Amino acid sequence: MKLLELLKSRYKQAEKFTKDNFIEDVERSIFDYEAREMNLKEIVASTGDAITRRYEFTIPLIFTNTEAMKASMFDRLPDVIFTGRGSKDEEKKDKVIAAYEYIKDKLDLETFSMEAAHWFILNGFCTAHIGFKSETYEVPAKDEMGNPMLNEDGSPVMMTLYSYNDPTIETGDPLKEYWSPESEFSVDANKVPYYFKKKLMSKEEVKR
Repeated sequence: MKLLELLKSRYKQAEKFTKDNFIEDVERSIFDYEAREMNLKEIVASTGDAITRRYEFTIPLIFTNTEAMKASMFDRLPDVIFTGRGSKDEEKKDKVIAAYEYIKDKLDLETFSMEAAHWFILNGFCTAHIGFKSETYEVPAKDEMGNPMLNEDGSPVMMTLYSYNDPTIETGDPLKEYWSPESEFSVDANKVPYYFKKKLMSKEEVKR
């Protein structure tokens, strides 16, 4: 079996498994969370009863409870706690704290935490994906005097700079991720043989 055929086959299996066992529940949870009022036509279409239900109204109870739980879970991000006795422990502590503060700001961990908490409270399950991204661009190099540097043929010497060179983290979209039927819950996903993720990409991203 060719690799593309194998991927298509596994994708169909994962899509069916996830839709049947998870996505339908997620869609229902989102609908309940949004607490959208149905108009009369929608009520008739879903229940066939326009008399007794036309006077009902929706209370956003799930929305209220979810938001309250999110607020209580993440009043602030966790602190880093150190216990050390070595002579260089204080220096190491300062470096770790500086790195942690940088990561919190660069990756906007507060927003990530709230998104992860939202899906976990609403659905009882969420995913997170970490990576490392490097994006570069080139500019003409200059010497110490600020003059352009040239190659032997007269062309400018180019130097590479980074527009981004840091870790990445994002919460998964439970409506756009499909899991292997053999998957089992695990914190580090080591019990997930494979999964697929739908993502809208530009031509430039695909080429990279």
